[in-house]
Amino acid sequence: MIYDQLGTSGGVSLLSQLQPYNESFKKASSLDDNEAKLCVYVCILTYKILVLSLFPILALFGEHGSGKAAIIKVILQLVNNPIPGPKDFPNLDRWVGLKINDTYPSLRDGLKEDTAAFIEEGDADFKINEQLIADRYSRQTAVVRQKKPEAIGHSQGKANIFGATVIHKRRGFKDPATSSRSIFLKTKLEPHKSHKTTIFMEKEKEDFRNLARSIDVYPLSGGTRAHDLWNPLIGLAINVGDGTWIAWASEQVEKQIESHASGGNFDPQKAVILGVLSRAVIEDASGNLVFKEGKYELYQIKSSIDQNLGVQMSVNEIEFGLKQQDFEVKRRKGIPRVEVTAEKLKKACVDLGIDDEAVSALP
Repeated sequence: MIYDQLGTSGGVSLLSQLQPYNESFKKASSLDDNEAKLCVYVCILTYKILVLSLFPILALFGEHGSGKAAIIKVILQLVNNPIPGPKDFPNLDRWVGLKINDTYPSLRDGLKEDTAAFIEEGDADFKINEQLIADRYSRQTAVVRQKKPEAIGHSQGKANIFGATVIHKRRGFKDPATSSRSIFLKTKLEPHKSHKTTIFMEKEKEDFRNLARSIDVYPLSGGTRAHDLWNPLIGLAINVGDGTWIAWASEQVEKQIESHASGGNFDPQKAVILGVLSRAVIEDASGNLVFKEGKYELYQIKSSIDQNLGVQMSVNEIEFGLKQQDFEVKRRKGIPRVEVTAEKLKKACVDLGIDDEAVSALP
C-alpha cells in the first residue's frame, strides 16, 4: 500500500480500513470504540518497534468472563512477532502465555528482543519478575545479565529483552515502577453478552500487516512518564487522522498524571477494602479465586495496599477505614487484627462500588 497523505493509504481513508479490526475487538469484549482503537494502535505499533526506544505495557484487567482472553487472541493474530504465538499454538483455543510467576531465568529467556510478549498472571509475589517487565519497557533498561552455556560451565553474558508486552492481570502490579509504565484496559462483565474471537483469514492479516507498515509514528516530544507512554500511540493516530481518538487519549494522559500525583488517586476507604480483598481472596491450586475467612493483621493489609495499589497508608488510617465499614479491630499482644467475614466484605464492596474480580469469589 502507498502512504500518500495524512489519513489516507492508496487514496482510501485509513480510519475506514482499520474499522473492521476495531469491530473485532468490540466483539471480543465490552470495549467502547476508543478502547478498541487502543488495541488496534498497540498492534500497529509492534511493526514500528525497531525505531522505538519505549513501548508501553498493555495491562488487561477485568472479571472472569469479561472477554480478556478473547481480546488477547485477536491481538495475537495481528501483532508483529508474537511470543508465544499462533505458530506455537495453531489452535488458538489451546493457547497459553508466558507466566509471570515462572522462574526469573525462564521468564527472562522468554522475553526475546523486539517481540510482542503475552504474559499471564499468577497471584504469588514475584516482584522481581515485574521489575523484569518494567525493564522491558525501555530499550535503555532492557539489557539484563544472562548466563550463557559454554563447553565447560557457563559464562556471564547479556541479553536485550526490549519489546512489546501484553499482560493479563487480576490485581494491580506489586512494583510501582511497572504500573507507571503501563496502560490499563479494564474489561467489563456483561452477563448477556457473548464474546467472540474473530479468526482472520490470511489475506486479512496480510492486509493489516501492510497497512501497519505503511503508517509512520509522528514524533512527539516527551514530558511526563504518562506522555512517554501514550506519545507513540498518539503519534500513530496523528498520521491516521484520528482526531477523536487523539482527544480521548489526551484525556487518559491527564488522568494518569493526576493519578500518579495523588499517589494512585484511590479513595482511602476503597484502598483499605481492596487491601483486605487481596488478603482474604486467594488463588487455589486449580487457579480459582477462593475466600478465606479469618483474622488479618493490619500490617499485612498495609503491605498489600502499598504493593498492589502504590498507596501509602498508616495502620491508624487503615483501622479508621475499617471501622467506617463496620469491621471490628482488636489487638492481641499489641498487634491490631480485623475479623473478616464474607458478608461484611461483600457489603463494603457494594457500598463503595468496588468491582474487582475477587468480589465474585465471595460466597
